[in-house]
Amino acid sequence: MKVQITNSHSMDQSSEPFLVIYTIYENPTDYPGKFVVRKHDVIAGSSTPDKLPCAVVSSLDEARKAIPEGMVNIQRLPEDEPQIVESWI
Repeated sequence: MKVQITNSHSMDQSSEPFLVIYTIYENPTDYPGKFVVRKHDVIAGSSTPDKLPCAVVSSLDEARKAIPEGMVNIQRLPEDEPQIVESWI
């Protein structure tokens, strides 16, 4: 997933995440046949995934249950990796 932030003048350049994105993947190479939820921290315009997934489950519904409450589904972009189902901010 590519993240581009164009309004960086108000962004704190510290190591605190400016934005947190949860991405649901279907059938990634490290967990074939599964849905995987990964948390990405956006810091200084760059997206970095956590080393371990938040959830590895068998269905999209189960993956969505692993997304923290209050997050908003932003769908996938045409240029996203084919394994990406959707992202949440």
